[in-house]
Amino acid sequence: RTPVRAAWSDTRHRVKTAPSEKPANYLAGLVTPSLLVVSEPVRRHCATASLPLRHQQHQQQHQQQQLGEVPTSEESALPKTAPPASRTFQLGPGFQLTRSRDRVLVTLDSDQLFTARQQKAETVAKQSRTVEEAQRDALVGQMQKHLDSLVVMLEEERLKRREEIEALTAEMQEKLEAQSQAHEGRIIDLLAQHQTAVQQVEKERQEQAQEAETKYTLMRKELESQIAYLKSSFDTFKDSYTKDLDEKWRKKEAELIAEGEARAKRLVDEATSELLKEREAEVEALKTSHNSELQKLQLEHEKELSELHNRYSDMEGTVQRLNSATRDLVAKEEKVKSLTSQLESRENEVASLERNLANTRSELAAFKARLDERVRLVDEKYKARMATMRLEAVDLRKAYITKCEQLVESRKTEDTKLGERVYKSKEIMRDVIKARHRVEVSMAALDPSEEDLPPMPFDRRFSQPTTVNERELAVRSAGHHEDDF
Repeated sequence: RTPVRAAWSDTRHRVKTAPSEKPANYLAGLVTPSLLVVSEPVRRHCATASLPLRHQQHQQQHQQQQLGEVPTSEESALPKTAPPASRTFQLGPGFQLTRSRDRVLVTLDSDQLFTARQQKAETVAKQSRTVEEAQRDALVGQMQKHLDSLVVMLEEERLKRREEIEALTAEMQEKLEAQSQAHEGRIIDLLAQHQTAVQQVEKERQEQAQEAETKYTLMRKELESQIAYLKSSFDTFKDSYTKDLDEKWRKKEAELIAEGEARAKRLVDEATSELLKEREAEVEALKTSHNSELQKLQLEHEKELSELHNRYSDMEGTVQRLNSATRDLVAKEEKVKSLTSQLESRENEVASLERNLANTRSELAAFKARLDERVRLVDEKYKARMATMRLEAVDLRKAYITKCEQLVESRKTEDTKLGERVYKSKEIMRDVIKARHRVEVSMAALDPSEEDLPPMPFDRRFSQPTTVNERELAVRSAGHHEDDF
């Protein structure tokens, strides 16, 4: 659009505004409807008002200089010639501008305009296709190199895998032997642990029995101290009564002491016997169950080891037969070399021997696979059995702890009941003594004739009566005092 505007600026004295009229050609949208190019000459003063400003003149001169219309300083020095009648400018593909003194023509060729764009697109596509082919060739070469390296790596991995299989076979044999030794060591450890557990149970039983004996001894001492306290009380009470009453209470005291000792001893014996019976029953049950489990486990393991040994011995026989077959094959080959006359028969024998060798190898490989599977099953079964035994041991330990807790609770209950009975016995004894003391009947009145005598005023004595008169006074004054003991 810029060259077109430059051409129009040169003919500005020939252009006039015509807003009410429309031109016949808009120059394909490049010419505005308000501009109309006229062919007839007009006077110069008609276009004076449409001249551009000074800075617009400089800009238009610069654009004309780029298009070659305005001479530069070097060209101005040359002699001037008459301008041609018309000039043509090729502004682009399919776009042509023709300028003369009195008009400007623009020609648009749609075929060239779109053909140039299509040729440019085809050129770009060819260049991109060439680049893609080069990249594809490079990628194919790179993939070929990578494939060769992968083939080499695959062969190396195959050889490495064969070596690993041989090493794993030897390692499995070593593991089988180590597993057998570990199993035997485990059985020995289990027996030692069982013996230690039995000793620990026996030791705990002895400690508990000793604790029970110590506890009941302390209880007996406490009862004896209480009895001594009662005895001292009886001694103070005895000073205020006669010898007969003193003898009766002494006998009663002896009976109470004997009864308390017998009862305490009986309780101790019963608790000790029950504890011993329970401990012996629990120990016997634990021994029986543990011995049966150990015997079953040992029998199963011996049976599995014998089966594995028999199968492994069969494999050794197969290997020996394979070695003998190999030796026979070598002998047959030597005979083939020496006896050319029997070549055909010997070749048939060699072929049959090779088939037998292949069959034997396949059987050996299958046997190895079965042996590995059997060893794996035995290991899993052994691990499961050991886990079951651990769980059973934990359950037995929990049951033992529960039994101990029940025993402690039963002992605690028995001790509480025994304390309550002793306390009730003491209370009953005190109530009986107080009841007998409150009644005004002499418990030492042996002479019925003295009961008819009137009572005497009570005077507390400082010692036991020794004479007959003092004794009579004591009998007559019985029941006239209170003893707060």
